[in-house]
Amino acid sequence: MGLLAWQLCGAAFTAAAGTLLHFCYGWADRSPAMAPFCAVNESVWEHLKLLATPMLLFAVAEFFCYGRSMPGFVPVRVCSVFYGMATVVALYYIYSGILGRHFLLADILLFLIGVCEAYLLGFVLLARGALAGTTAVLGGYLGLLLLVFCQFLFTFRPPRLGLFRDPVTGGYGVEG
Repeated sequence: MGLLAWQLCGAAFTAAAGTLLHFCYGWADRSPAMAPFCAVNESVWEHLKLLATPMLLFAVAEFFCYGRSMPGFVPVRVCSVFYGMATVVALYYIYSGILGRHFLLADILLFLIGVCEAYLLGFVLLARGALAGTTAVLGGYLGLLLLVFCQFLFTFRPPRLGLFRDPVTGGYGVEG
């Protein structure tokens, strides 16, 4: 399977799995073991996990199938996850700031745009052999650790900032 096919499969997997992860915390009877990987409330941060978790899971499959032979694979995938998350945050706050509220359909579209943008960036960078230097690879692994650490930390002890606030309950993290 070629690089483009992997990216298209990854985008489809991430969109489908991310959609399911929106409900998994409730389906798992609010299990603390599931909380770092699923949305535990309706905050923007919790919805970013719906992009990050399946992308990282798919990246594991990619790594073992072809990524080990690409020195820049890990930093590219980590950058693409962060880029997808940043895309969702930026577009969400732009449109909801202009309109004064958010809309479910728009939020779903933003998630899909973030997924597509993330895999598009990954495709371009991997095709160019980008981020293959030692410093970039080290940064990629550190970025991966930071992302996973933040998913755990901000699920159970989120900062009291708007990004982490559940607009429905006013709570934060698993308490919300």
